[in-house]
Amino acid sequence: MFRDLRHAVRSLRRTPWFTATAIVILALAVGAATAVFSLLYALVLRPLPVPGVHELVQVTIRDTAGRTGDLTWRQFREFSRNQQVFSALLASLQQSVLTVETEQASERASVSGVSGNYFVELGAEPTLGRLIGPSDDDLTAMTAAPVAVISWTFWQRRYAGDPAVIGRSIKAEGVPLTIIGIAPRGFLGLGITIEPDISIPISLMPELLKSEASMVDGTSSWVATTGRLLHGVTLESARAQIEAMWPRVLSDAAPEKDLTTQRKDYFARRVVVESGAFGVERGLRSRYAQPLYALLAIATLVWFTAAANLCSLIFTRTDARRHELGVRLALGSSRARLIRELTAEGLLLGCVGTVTGLVFAAWASRGLTTLLLQDYAVRTSLDVGPDRIIVGVAAVGGIGMAVAVTALAASIVTRSHSGLLSPGGTRTLARSSRVGKVLVGVQVALSIVLLTHTALLVRNVYGITTPPTGMTNDPVVIAFPTERVGAYKNLNPAAYYPQAIERVLRVPGVTAAAFSSMKPEGGSPAPEPVGRVGTATGENEVTADWPLVSPGFFTTVGVSIVRGRDFTYADNESSRRVTILSQSLERRLFGEGRGMGEHVRISRQPGWQDVAVVGIASDARVYDVRRGNMSIAYTPSIQSGARAHYKFLVARAPASASAGIEQAIDALGFEFIHKMQTLEYVRGRTILQERVMATVGGFFGVLALLLVSAGVYGLLSYALSLRRKEIGIRMALGARARGIGQAMLVESLMVTIAGISIGLIGAVASVRLLAGVLVAIGPFDPVAMGGACVMLLGVTTIGALAPAIRAARVEPLSELRRD
Repeated sequence: MFRDLRHAVRSLRRTPWFTATAIVILALAVGAATAVFSLLYALVLRPLPVPGVHELVQVTIRDTAGRTGDLTWRQFREFSRNQQVFSALLASLQQSVLTVETEQASERASVSGVSGNYFVELGAEPTLGRLIGPSDDDLTAMTAAPVAVISWTFWQRRYAGDPAVIGRSIKAEGVPLTIIGIAPRGFLGLGITIEPDISIPISLMPELLKSEASMVDGTSSWVATTGRLLHGVTLESARAQIEAMWPRVLSDAAPEKDLTTQRKDYFARRVVVESGAFGVERGLRSRYAQPLYALLAIATLVWFTAAANLCSLIFTRTDARRHELGVRLALGSSRARLIRELTAEGLLLGCVGTVTGLVFAAWASRGLTTLLLQDYAVRTSLDVGPDRIIVGVAAVGGIGMAVAVTALAASIVTRSHSGLLSPGGTRTLARSSRVGKVLVGVQVALSIVLLTHTALLVRNVYGITTPPTGMTNDPVVIAFPTERVGAYKNLNPAAYYPQAIERVLRVPGVTAAAFSSMKPEGGSPAPEPVGRVGTATGENEVTADWPLVSPGFFTTVGVSIVRGRDFTYADNESSRRVTILSQSLERRLFGEGRGMGEHVRISRQPGWQDVAVVGIASDARVYDVRRGNMSIAYTPSIQSGARAHYKFLVARAPASASAGIEQAIDALGFEFIHKMQTLEYVRGRTILQERVMATVGGFFGVLALLLVSAGVYGLLSYALSLRRKEIGIRMALGARARGIGQAMLVESLMVTIAGISIGLIGAVASVRLLAGVLVAIGPFDPVAMGGACVMLLGVTTIGALAPAIRAARVEPLSELRRD
């Protein structure tokens, strides 16, 4: 075997272009498929690394609009009292980004609230000290010891791994906590992307979040609930029992205050019971599952296209060595030995190509992860490195592809001893030429499917971004303010807003500024029902966004007031509730131009059941360029009490003004700016999913075009080497050089057209896979399909030109003197 490998190394070194091309083809195929599948596995398919993971069950609620959320504290309490299907019930509140103060400095850190049995049920052992236990947290009474467990990463970053950290004090939102232990290294709990910097008893979270009233009285859904099934209880039986007890839980856990207009929605909520093996980050998994499956399908097409190209390449090289192989057979070498030596070449190519591909996959998957998670407010730690199973499958696929192709080529070429030694080997050459055409046709067919999918993804991004947003094209920056510890207790929004805006407007370069509750990074509160006053609740309602904005917001972002007036600071908590409707919402509620002076109810909240319409704003896709629902009911921030604190600052200014804006807000002493982004960047982030798919799909499409072009070039070059004598005779008998070149071009076009025809059938059948990720166009877009066909025809024509030109330049006399 070692002798065969040494011979393979010498043979491959004699043909460096072939060797390099084969390795690159294998590396790209293996790397592309492995990178996409690694990301899919890490984000969607991989279960949590905890003991008995498949015994975990997630319990959530779903409202009448189909939105999924967590349980309220009162629901969790009643549920835990009455359930009989779980041996343990875990409560958690993940990924709250809060201000944390240590002895060294203050920073924004991720804080997770966990029940007393959280760590022990997930099999965690402390690195140092102890972890939060049942004695630290009493969920029934909502009392807890002021203790904290810090992550291994936070311990290293903030305390340099000092073991004396146990017993020290740390503050979260001004609340003093005692460090009792260090969590295991890399412990993510029920999450998949974030290692919580600090974990505290969940009963402390209402105090830290300054939301004791809503979090305790049952109006806020915030308790992520995970159960561990009793021995012998199945998920199906647990679901049946929980659904049967749910109406009683809803009744006993109803909020203490009168539900009024929210009563119907509250009792319409239903419980959802599903596997908890994949953690609590449902949004992240559901957002990227379908796009990643689509990219995996495209990567698979690249794999098969590369396999066809590699097959064509190896068949051509092996057939070109016919004379060498024939001589060796004549000198006594056995056919089995030749096949073994050629297969050793494939093994060597497969090993080098696969290893190179795995290195590329590791780099590409990390790059994609960074792109997807770069806007998280805290550090992320998603592990996307290929595990042993993925590496094993990739190695078997890459090496197996190379070995199988070389073994098949060696078997076919060495089948006829006489054909190897005969001058020209006409029968074998003809058969090999036919095989080459079939392989190129397969490449073209696979490529047209792949290119169609890629063209659809690119067209989708273009379709999303092309329509006007209805906003200014001037530079706009968005600032993310954070409360200084305890500052909001003494903050009056009605006084603070105009003062803050005035200071920001003094910054050089700032021409307009305002506050808004609209979240730039997505994930804003779900739309609320809006209806006409005078109609019954639940009738003639429209689902609309409900942002809070300060005076000047419309001027800042460039949305025009088409009728009526803008908000003023006189629209405060003591004045009548007012709203400005978008044109789409006005049209749906009252008809075109009929909304001014009317009254609407917004959401189910009692204070917003009679709101006067004082203005109509033009439709705008404010931050999200994907926005389809243009129905928006804007209301003044300072009419919303404490809700006004949850806001973002928007300023029409260049990015160079960011430092001045930060200083202006900081000088007031209530808030500091922890992050700033440009509006252009925010808009781009809203279509990140589509952009990533189009970018990765575009890379795969370009790769497919290169492979097909190389395949056509190789086929015609090989055909030319076989037919040079024939062409010389034809030219000696009067055939024109131009006609010879055109014939070869026509031959390549016939193979291409046949492949495109077959590929289009596959494309039409498979584009339905993209239906769920295409927002702006349909899956059967003729422009995308036509563009893919034209592009492929153009590339194959370019690949055929060089061999066709060489055929036209054959010298008849030189060819006739051969042999």
